[in-house]
Amino acid sequence: MSLNSKKKANCVPVSYNCSEMFSKPPTSNCFQVIMIERGCATLRINSERCFLQSGVIIFRGKSTVIDLVHSHKLIAKSITFDPKFFDMDSDPDKRIPSSFNLFYDLSCTNSGILPLDPLVCPKATSLFAETISEIMNQNDALWYSRVRINMIELFRLAKEEFVRFSGKDGTKPSLARSTLNFIHTNYEKEITVRLLCELFHTNHTTLLCEFRKLTGTTIGQYVLEYRLHLVREALIFTNLTIEEIAEKFGFRQASYLSRVFRARTGVAPGRFRAQMSRYNHSPTSGFTDVSG
Repeated sequence: MSLNSKKKANCVPVSYNCSEMFSKPPTSNCFQVIMIERGCATLRINSERCFLQSGVIIFRGKSTVIDLVHSHKLIAKSITFDPKFFDMDSDPDKRIPSSFNLFYDLSCTNSGILPLDPLVCPKATSLFAETISEIMNQNDALWYSRVRINMIELFRLAKEEFVRFSGKDGTKPSLARSTLNFIHTNYEKEITVRLLCELFHTNHTTLLCEFRKLTGTTIGQYVLEYRLHLVREALIFTNLTIEEIAEKFGFRQASYLSRVFRARTGVAPGRFRAQMSRYNHSPTSGFTDVSG
């Protein structure tokens, strides 16, 4: 049974199900992201039989038909949304970079199935849980912004995993690649070279040399630029306060974020947001059940 059944017919085109059993497809024009957190299942996806275990995300497009053949101790959750949740049907410049491509790329190559790296899986699980919690509780007027930025983060992680899984990045598993995965899933934490050396059982020189060879920059600079990229997305696509954005993306204090952001972009975060204000959309309250 979908836990979203208690809240209906408001205005935000997003819904969730904490007990996804694939029995009810999303309504027309909607998309669905499903995460298998525990157990296993045999599914028939567009007539193709698939056996899936925990640590897998399914990107379900408008024409994807999924039938559950068998399951064992299955725990799967889903988030369903209309494209207008991300303003996908309006100005192309407003689209979240590469997010929607996953629904088409994966359906063409892998029936919509994306296995996650063990380093990435906990972050994806956390983003799913936080998103569903925000939709369920709606504790303040910014819940919608938190749902949106969490979904953006989830799509970004999935896009990176798809590139890795498909071999399109041209790199093989390596110390530097594992370091990138760790950064991409722990950017809100303090990340030091010492911590990474202990985590991957290597030394300072080897780590820095391999990382620079792959990325062309230092670990510290990469972490900073990656966090700033996430901050820009939050400023464009949400109404979250600078304080909350700073905390979410590892800057801890709004004053520090403002100082670094201005130094890198030439404008303060608030001014940047004002310049991009045409992107921001916030609902009055509630959400629409689009699960089907």
